[in-house]
Amino acid sequence: MKKIKFFKGLILAFLILISILSIIYLIISLSLLLPMGFQFLNNKYTAVSDLMPNYSTVFESVFTLVGILTSLTVSLLLYRLTKKQIIDSYNREVRGPSIAVYFKIKFYILNMLIEKMIKEKKFLKNKDFKDLKFIFNELPKVDTEDIDKYLFLVIGELKDRGVKNLIFGLIEDIKTNKNVLPYLLKENLIDKNNNLIEIDALVWENVVKSIYFDNYDSFTPLYKNMIENVYELSQRKN
Repeated sequence: MKKIKFFKGLILAFLILISILSIIYLIISLSLLLPMGFQFLNNKYTAVSDLMPNYSTVFESVFTLVGILTSLTVSLLLYRLTKKQIIDSYNREVRGPSIAVYFKIKFYILNMLIEKMIKEKKFLKNKDFKDLKFIFNELPKVDTEDIDKYLFLVIGELKDRGVKNLIFGLIEDIKTNKNVLPYLLKENLIDKNNNLIEIDALVWENVVKSIYFDNYDSFTPLYKNMIENVYELSQRKN
């Protein structure tokens, strides 16, 4: 992505340089052309054949240059129009479904995590801390039954095959209401048998808040990368 932006910037800088040089040449040409034009109108212009540009060559070069600048301007306008159409199409056809998939996954995980915390509350320490109301209040339920119709609009935009495989597996588990926490969260938080390793309620509060605010440092690296890919697709392009 950075390389693409670099080359786009390089091309734009080159076009700007060409335009500036063309305008400078146009000004110089016009400064030579105008006196010749006045001579021509006053019947004082004499056609000569030498190595210096005469009226006709300067006149021709000016029109050639105007044609080049016009072509550059039209090309730039067409590029900007095409770019806008592509962005509008992306925001309409990809971003919308990506938002649906992202939030359905996110809130499914959060609800499952909060239910786990409520169930295991008696085994947690610091569970009476006043700010823990955040973690022990359930979030609104999300309907995941229709997630497939959004997924297939999004999956084609994911470039990494590994990410595609992970999201397919996760969606299948979500559709069957399976517990996804043991393989999503890091081993220092929960084990493969869904037993809590971390028993400090304050730590779990931070985990829930982080996920709620789109921070997935508590996830294993593979699934952190997966969810961040979906999150990136859900962001508006300008």
